[in-house]
Amino acid sequence: MNRQKGIVGMVFIQEDLPVTQEGIVPDIVINPHAFPSRQTLGQMCESALGKATAKRGEQLFATPFMPASTVEWITNALHKSGYNGWGTETMYNGFTGKAMEAKIFIGTTFYQRLTHMVQDMIKYRRRGHVHPLTRQPVADRKRHGGVKFGEMERDCLIAHGAAATIQERTFHLSDYHEVHLCRGCKQMAHMGPGRVPICRFCRKGKKAEIVLVEIPYACKLLIQELQSMCISVGLDTEVV
Repeated sequence: MNRQKGIVGMVFIQEDLPVTQEGIVPDIVINPHAFPSRQTLGQMCESALGKATAKRGEQLFATPFMPASTVEWITNALHKSGYNGWGTETMYNGFTGKAMEAKIFIGTTFYQRLTHMVQDMIKYRRRGHVHPLTRQPVADRKRHGGVKFGEMERDCLIAHGAAATIQERTFHLSDYHEVHLCRGCKQMAHMGPGRVPICRFCRKGKKAEIVLVEIPYACKLLIQELQSMCISVGLDTEVV
């Protein structure tokens, strides 16, 4: 049977939870929209059947091949236990003490507490491990990877006019890299003797013709891969 699982969204004290006429306070409140979306109606049938048998003090062997697994049998068992319909009851608000207008179903069910700790779910990062080839953040949380920042997140920040945030998330905290460019042939320069940048294409090494620019490392890697395929990519620069 497929079980319904979820994460605790809010914790209340017992006095604030709704209570039945018999004084029963629920341990867990489940969103009813979870059943049709996840199609876990078996848990609802199990809870209704368990409520009927617990009220009558009986033990029942319920399997998919027994008559107790049908809706008609469960409904009749609830009626014999003194309930109407599917065993819904009137519950009272824990804050005001007034009766709720809606009929609420409360019953017994089997559940287990999963070991999903909050500290294991937190994912935070500023700078951390990067891929050795692209120098972009890795993806796994266990490896302290980065959070995915896709096109929809980018469009959202563009709509808010947060250009600095986009530059920070997609560039400075991703694969920031500095390269030297030759303004003559528009190709990337290399470090020569004495840590002086030299252009190997036009053989020029004057500081006035070679400038330092900031580009993503993935862009620099793509340009070098295209050069290996005899495709030249030039980067034009402007003095600001």
